[in-house]
Amino acid sequence: MNGHIANEPVRTTCPYCGVGCGVLAEQNVAGQWSVRGDPDHPANFGRLCSKGAALAETIDLPQRLTVPMQRMADGGFSAFPGITHWIGSPKVFAQPSMNSARIRSGFTSPDKS
Repeated sequence: MNGHIANEPVRTTCPYCGVGCGVLAEQNVAGQWSVRGDPDHPANFGRLCSKGAALAETIDLPQRLTVPMQRMADGGFSAFPGITHWIGSPKVFAQPSMNSARIRSGFTSPDKS
């Protein structure tokens, strides 16, 4: 039974450039992933560039980030406290920059406490 598709293809998009090509990702019963272009997607009509065609090679990399991480003083990495997925992370990352920009622009003053 090896080699047969275990699940229906997952419709997704390629993350590499701004085009957003349609991708069909499939996992066989052995757990191996494969990708192909989505023939119904209007951006690429089933075609993928070399980067998109190699997406399956990046799915199970052990060094692939699955949660937002921060660099520690010792050079290592640690998960951000309270963030367990990517959805809440933009607010955490953007807030310090937004505060800095407000202070520099004169719209607010630094906290004196």
